[in-house]
Amino acid sequence: MRMTPSSTKLALFVILGVIFSTVIIAIITTYIGSQISSIQSLSTLPMSISVVGIAVGAIVATKTMSLIGRKYGFISASIGNTLFSILAAYSIFNQNFYIFCFANFFIGIGMAFTHQYLSLIHI
Repeated sequence: MRMTPSSTKLALFVILGVIFSTVIIAIITTYIGSQISSIQSLSTLPMSISVVGIAVGAIVATKTMSLIGRKYGFISASIGNTLFSILAAYSIFNQNFYIFCFANFFIGIGMAFTHQYLSLIHI
């Protein structure tokens, strides 16, 4: 299958988006963890929990999308990510490290859904 210029741009946008969003999230999450954790050695725990969420989310995403379809899987993941991002913002505002870690686990699950976007692009 030959790629058109628009599909090439879309593929590049999605790949760069996944790479850079993951790097930015890793840096910001670690920084926030170091600011709100009373124990400095736990500053990377939110990012680690997010990675575990991505691993669990890969299974959840494939099962969910096979049951309800990709469209509704992506929509439900976007809604869930929005709600847990609000919870993460709330936890930062209240300096609650444990809620921040909890929210990061579910944000990781949502990230696993967004990684499924790459499978929609036929390169």
